[in-house]
Amino acid sequence: MSQFDLINIYGIRKDEAFQVGHDAEKDLRRNSMIGSITVGLSSGSSGNRGIFLVSEKERAQWVASILSRVIGLSLSQRTVAFFLRANSELYESVRSKLLKFTYYNIFDPLEQHWKNLLTTKPDIIVAQPSVLIRLIEISNIEALPWKVEKIISVAEVLTIEDSKRIEVWSGTTIDQVYQCTEGFLAHSCKNGKIHWNSDSILVEKVWLNKMQYKPTITDLKRSTQPIIRYEMNDILTQGKCDCGLKSDVIHSIDGRSDDVFEWMNNETKIVLFPDFIRRTIIFSHPGIVDYTIVKELVYLKLWIDGPDEAFDAAKNGLKKLLESKGINTKILKSASPWRADNGKKKRVINLAAESK
Repeated sequence: MSQFDLINIYGIRKDEAFQVGHDAEKDLRRNSMIGSITVGLSSGSSGNRGIFLVSEKERAQWVASILSRVIGLSLSQRTVAFFLRANSELYESVRSKLLKFTYYNIFDPLEQHWKNLLTTKPDIIVAQPSVLIRLIEISNIEALPWKVEKIISVAEVLTIEDSKRIEVWSGTTIDQVYQCTEGFLAHSCKNGKIHWNSDSILVEKVWLNKMQYKPTITDLKRSTQPIIRYEMNDILTQGKCDCGLKSDVIHSIDGRSDDVFEWMNNETKIVLFPDFIRRTIIFSHPGIVDYTIVKELVYLKLWIDGPDEAFDAAKNGLKKLLESKGINTKILKSASPWRADNGKKKRVINLAAESK
């Protein structure tokens, strides 16, 4: 982003692009366009909001990929409920005679959105896992009262426990889209496995261990804002699939390297990946509905949605995990979950890394 003005081929200035994207999010302008170029803002998971630029040709390519690989082609008219931070010409491009697109702002009351969903009964719902979980809670019912064709998870890490809960409620499996400022990177196949879009994305892997890596991305089709050997800070686990697609497989998106917990023990760096922390908490007690754990400079702060004994079980499980690594730190009880300003939900948060 610091070289945004030089990198994009149209010489669009960063401050102008950011202002256009920001004003569009706040409904202060009619669209998010600079000439024929679409401007979008990422939600800033890593603390800094990214800006992306898309030309008309790139927008058409994105729509084609989303329709063929995610939504699916059909001659029947279908309705799509799209939960987003802000609408965009990029997403509006999906609209067609056979696809009715309805935008739901995630910052508006979800209670009203649920009432609208009951009326419109969309065939496809596209939303963050945290939004879907909140809709389940608001609905206060065990199963969605209409047949939905697809649930598509976007923007956040979809955990196994959230996936199972959403699938039981919706009566369908969940498709995933792995997309960020760097582009449309991967999607789930018929087996539910996430595949890289290897025909348009070149992935170089920086291995952290035998199974986990950080991807370095080169987009082979985008030129308005070239993405060339861009090192992401997501942590991914290598996977396998027998669906027939030849593209490489992601077993899981384990979180961001920013949220890896680190300690020093006798000049040795001790590292705990988010997925280890998540599993320790979730498997510690069956009564745990939700949680957040925050690492500050010295302490851990743990919030558990569940009975008192669930908090104690999670705390004890974490203490055992930490002690097995030679780490001795306090785990404090938090009265409320950690909230992000960007609308995304995170359960494992390293504020110590953000304060550096």
